[in-house]
Amino acid sequence: MKRCINTKIQGVFFSIIVGLTIFIFLLVSGKIQYGFVDEKYADTDVFSSFDNRELNIEQKDIIEQEITLPQGTLKSFSLKYHRDLFEPGLEIEIELCDEKSGKVLRKWVENGSDIEEDGFREYSISTQIAKKINKAELKIKANKNTNVLYCSQTDSLNGERFYINGEEQQGDLIIRLVQNKYVVNTLFFGAAICVFVMILCYLIIYYKLYRKILKAIKKIVCEIQKLDKVTMLKEILSMIAIFLLSFLIEKMISHYNVNTINDFNEYRLLFFVAFIMFIYLFVKMKAYIVQRPECVFITLLFIVGALYVIIMPAEAEISWDEAIHYWRAVGVSHALTGKTNIADSWVYWHSGIGYMLPNSIENLRIGQSSVQALYDSGKMVAANTDILGQMKVVAYLPSAIGLIIGRVLHLPHMIIFHLGAAMNMLLYIILVYYSVKRLKSGKMICITVASVLNCVFLASVYSSDSWITGFCMLGTTYFIGVMQEEGTLCKKDMLIMLGAYSLAFMPKAIYFPLFLIFMLLPREKFETKRQYVLFRVTLLALCATFCLEMVVSFKWFAIIFLTLWIFIYYGYRLIMKLKKKQLIYLIVFAVIVGGIIGYFVIAYLLPKMLGTGDLRGGSEVNSAGQVQFVMMHPIQYTKILTKFILGKYLSFQNDLQMVFNTFGYLGQSFFGTISFIFLWFVAFTDKRKYDSWVIYNRVKMCMIVLQTVIMLLIATALYISFTPVGYESVNGCQARYLLPLYPGFFLMIGTNKMRNEISEKIYNGGIIVVNILILLLSAWQVVVKCYY
Repeated sequence: MKRCINTKIQGVFFSIIVGLTIFIFLLVSGKIQYGFVDEKYADTDVFSSFDNRELNIEQKDIIEQEITLPQGTLKSFSLKYHRDLFEPGLEIEIELCDEKSGKVLRKWVENGSDIEEDGFREYSISTQIAKKINKAELKIKANKNTNVLYCSQTDSLNGERFYINGEEQQGDLIIRLVQNKYVVNTLFFGAAICVFVMILCYLIIYYKLYRKILKAIKKIVCEIQKLDKVTMLKEILSMIAIFLLSFLIEKMISHYNVNTINDFNEYRLLFFVAFIMFIYLFVKMKAYIVQRPECVFITLLFIVGALYVIIMPAEAEISWDEAIHYWRAVGVSHALTGKTNIADSWVYWHSGIGYMLPNSIENLRIGQSSVQALYDSGKMVAANTDILGQMKVVAYLPSAIGLIIGRVLHLPHMIIFHLGAAMNMLLYIILVYYSVKRLKSGKMICITVASVLNCVFLASVYSSDSWITGFCMLGTTYFIGVMQEEGTLCKKDMLIMLGAYSLAFMPKAIYFPLFLIFMLLPREKFETKRQYVLFRVTLLALCATFCLEMVVSFKWFAIIFLTLWIFIYYGYRLIMKLKKKQLIYLIVFAVIVGGIIGYFVIAYLLPKMLGTGDLRGGSEVNSAGQVQFVMMHPIQYTKILTKFILGKYLSFQNDLQMVFNTFGYLGQSFFGTISFIFLWFVAFTDKRKYDSWVIYNRVKMCMIVLQTVIMLLIATALYISFTPVGYESVNGCQARYLLPLYPGFFLMIGTNKMRNEISEKIYNGGIIVVNILILLLSAWQVVVKCYY
């Protein structure tokens, strides 16, 4: 006992020394950088590309543009001019004013001599001036009639207004805004990394993980040594043969294709390699179809996933909000310095749908060369350090690791970009493998859900969706797997269920009601009553904490969780001592008090916490006003919500089909309807004897109820944050938000009274082949064949 305590103390002491040493080294050596940095936080040129227009100014006109300042101070602003139209003698007078007082803070006179090649001219603001104002206004006059300035047709400055002679106009001036901001998150993130190293070091020492690691390495080496050299040679020759066959097919097609650039298309070549490898590996692994179908599927999904990652153009806006996700991943990958290469900033601001997606190999190569030239210049700009203080940061760790590896290996920028997306795909494949493996029955359902086109597509780009869907799938399948087998669940199962859902909900806490499905685990599944109580208390504390996290800062997460855990634990013990009559009185009292408090919080406190909302939804968006509308017109809102969900959101002809046929902004596949019907077919036919557990129907009903609640929460959240006040529909509510709910829904929707009598070899093989074929053919139709 004494020796065990001494080992613990020594492990803790050694781990602390290691962690502190690393932190001090990073701090002293300058690896951790913090302080004031210049950061571009708005660039309307991105939005203006949809409808960029020249602004006609007459000599008597007064142009006014509102500017709301960021959290830091305004460092500079840049206006975009048409250089060729700047005639001799033309002067543009620019005034920076405090909107509240109207006081002129600084003036500039522009004669066109200092305008850069891209048309922008930067105007710097001193810190003393910037600190005096919270909201600024630009006033612009010209001494001649001119159309030298650019503006956008649509609003592009998040609700800021643009006037000509006091009359509000559509759009905004094309403007870049740079703030001077104090960055401290890099310091905290450096400390977090060192704490992680300390914990890892302690676990390696205390649990002697180094011995297990060495043992695993020796085992791998022994397995490699046992491999038959003749068999290895055959496999290598087979791979070479597949590549050569694909090359010949591509050369034959390109020979007869007049649109092919340089008579060769590497994307078609990769498609043929993936397709032939799919056939070869499926035939080779057919012996595992019955006993280990997850191994067959994951091997094939790895081939398809690699193809998807490579064929997607290195653009940061081919998927919904991908530029934002990419910029967050870049910020996490530079968590210690807070600075990144200017090429990353260029991709963030100037790629994707706003600048026309490349539709030919030639355009693709031109764009890649341009970005590579920027990358080679080595110029550094501020990265996104705000993400480091938010709980959603965890979803960007895989992509950030890929970006770091690419930079360490000094790879070209395009490959670094794809490597970040590839790590996203790799994590998704790993989560799918362990999800399918854990199930006794329903493996084909899980495989088909994992193969839904949007799931695989979103895993191949920069997005947090695959993180959420993957971990939701893992937590759900472990729960169902536990219910399918006899005996008690182990600590590993409990940890994975709670951990998987916790990680899934960190980027989007709105899925938190899914935690409650674990409350259906019967007492018999736990070894002791104490374990049963602690599991339930932890479960409820996590559920309540994630509920509060939607409106409370992440910084309070640990404190809120610990406080709620203690409160729930002692409350649970008190309730257990109450008699049945007392318990009923307590429940009625809690419901009444909770309802009253909830009403006042939602009606009066919540609007103040929410603010204006997401102004990308339009200038009429107002979260506080929308909450008041919902509270004052509950019946009208119920009708709006019902009409939206039943008539649009869950309608395959409207929103739902996007999940099964859409490659983001690249286009739509013909196979959406087939995929949708096929998923329902598998959901009702993949039932075995393991689905005959006692509370199957109760779990099914609870799963449907909880998922309905989550769907209503999602729609309500977007109605409040993204939809104009009183609007008759819900804006921004995309069908992909339901993907994390698919594993639970389709695994439980079928009946456990049905038995599948089809040969498992034929059934499993057919399901896997159809899923992979849909993914491959969709990629060919929407992406590969479009690069001529």
